Formats: sequence, structure tokens, C-alpha cells
Amino acid sequence: GLAKGKGDSDAAQQHARQLINELIPLIDNQTGTVDQIKQKTKELDVPCPKCGSKVLIRTGRNKTVFYSCERYPACDFSSWDMPTAEKCPRCGELLFRKKGKPVLVCHNKACGYRREIEGNREEAPEA
Repeated sequence: GLAKGKGDSDAAQQHARQLINELIPLIDNQTGTVDQIKQKTKELDVPCPKCGSKVLIRTGRNKTVFYSCERYPACDFSSWDMPTAEKCPRCGELLFRKKGKPVLVCHNKACGYRREIEGNREEAPEA
């Protein structure tokens, strides 16, 4: 081929362009445009535990829901668990609802506070 000094460079360039043109729509369909990605977010009425800005409900590539700061990448807060406006009775940090479980846990791992949510079958909001 071309690496050994044999072959037609024009034909190779044409083939490369053809492959790229075939791949671009596949990549666009896989990741979506920036506007489409922005539309997959909703605001959660809870302040970011790191910086106080808004927390967004986001949907990942595999349709998994996670929570992150609207100021990303300036603020790197993100969580699979849903932050709540409720404060921990032990240390005052925010409580998070564990993903898929009726349990609230303290954001401060050293605190270790956890409480089951009684009589509440409400699911986490969908993005």
C-alpha cells in the first residue's frame, strides 16, 4: 500500500473521504448535537452542594439519569443519587436520595447518617 511507497494516493484520499462521510452521520446519531444534549437536562430545585448554583437532572448516553452542577466544568459536582433540599440532622450537609432506594443518606460520608423514607413511593424525576 501507500506506506511502502506503492499505490495511488488520490484513490486512498478519495476512499478516506468516503469513509469519513459515512461515519459522520453515525457519530452524530450516537452523541446528538449540543442543542439536543442541552434539551435532555432539567433543573432540580436544589442548590449545588459544592458551589450553590443550580443542580441539573441529566440523561447520560445509556439513558441513565444523574445529577450535576449547571456550572460544569467550573464546578465538578455530579452524583447518581438525587440531592434533596433537606439538611442532615447530625451535621447540616444536604441529604441525598439513594438511586432506586427509598433511603436518604448524608452527603458527608464521614457523618454516615441514613434514614429510610417512610410511605413515600415517589420515583426520582425523569430527565
